[in-house]
Amino acid sequence: METLELLFEDPGGGEMYKYLPSTLSLRTERTCTPATLSGDIPDVTGKTPRMGATVRLKVDGVLMFYGFVFSSSITRWGVLSFTAYDSLRYLKNTFSNHYDGSYTFDQVLRDIATANNLKIGKIAQTPNLGRNLSIDNESGFDVISRLVDTATVLTKKILVFYDNFGELTLSYADEMIADVLVGDDALATEYTLTTNIDDDTYNQIALFRESSSTGGRAYVTAPPKEQHNENADKWGVLRLTETVDDILTDAQMQDRADKLLEMKNRPFKSMNITALGVVGLRAGMMITIHFPSLDDEVSKRQTVILDAVEHTFEDCTHTMTLETRTFWRDTTDA
Repeated sequence: METLELLFEDPGGGEMYKYLPSTLSLRTERTCTPATLSGDIPDVTGKTPRMGATVRLKVDGVLMFYGFVFSSSITRWGVLSFTAYDSLRYLKNTFSNHYDGSYTFDQVLRDIATANNLKIGKIAQTPNLGRNLSIDNESGFDVISRLVDTATVLTKKILVFYDNFGELTLSYADEMIADVLVGDDALATEYTLTTNIDDDTYNQIALFRESSSTGGRAYVTAPPKEQHNENADKWGVLRLTETVDDILTDAQMQDRADKLLEMKNRPFKSMNITALGVVGLRAGMMITIHFPSLDDEVSKRQTVILDAVEHTFEDCTHTMTLETRTFWRDTTDA
């Protein structure tokens, strides 16, 4: 197994602790969710890390986690269990502000970061996001998730928001491609392929826009009401209704509705893969998968985005669980 270095430092540059854990789990998700590091450390004697202590995990010299202790416990036998999160955890705090005129993701993110004493890293360039924005006691998570969705519509590219070891970062997924192949003959030890129409499948899309600048409401659908919907006949009506930002024009709303229908009007396929661990892999990155043993369109070699990655270090082994999902366009039972 790789060389692990787990280092704690009490708040304010206090005492430092270096431990050898018996088990460690590191989980990252692509959506606005803090990375979580948890584990058990045997034979702990004397002082234990205080709440808010910084935690650094290095594997073979590569930094894989930087965060803060939020809970810990110790047993009679000296086993310390802990849970730490990266700085995205502080985005659970609420935020209020109003932005007049055209505003940018960078501008709002910097204000949220300042309110929570967080650092800003590299922020991908995005278009101006809207004419105005009112935020009334919303969590930073909710605000940033909404801005990511809007920026994704405007750029037509997937954006990933994450903590890059202490710095809030926004990147395009296609700039986070890892040179990693996972498949039947590469790293994978087990997998499950799931198909359903219960999770994220829709055959009708309805979008609304509440305009604070004009005081009116706009409404678009896909497909048009007069158009026959074959999948609605097969599955029943599965409708997705969303409210979109004021910035979107009627044409942009219709374009979004059409694209959502194209993407979601098919059975949903997801894969959960267990594999040998790869140092540095995290959710939001893109990898190549290849499972030719599957009698399915998923057997084709393809690049996918990782929705969640969980690394496990235990019994001198490093494994990982990968969660990825997509609608393969040539699915046979759509």
